[in-house]
Amino acid sequence: MAGNVDTLKRAYQAYSQGDLDGAFENATDDFRWEGPNADELPGGGTHEGKDATKQMAAKIPEAWDDFSVEPD
Repeated sequence: MAGNVDTLKRAYQAYSQGDLDGAFENATDDFRWEGPNADELPGGGTHEGKDATKQMAAKIPEAWDDFSVEPD
């Protein structure tokens, strides 16, 4: 299980540094993102596929002046 946790931590770290390729390197081509159903939050709705999800994820940091992610 620790391997999965480490993989997710690396993905979050890559995302926080703007490295989308690194963040999604372990995602499968049929990766599915189910975002919030709130118009005021970016990434809402369902995004199908690794490439579509990467495109959506690239827009999330643009919604805030200061954006960071850190796994808990």
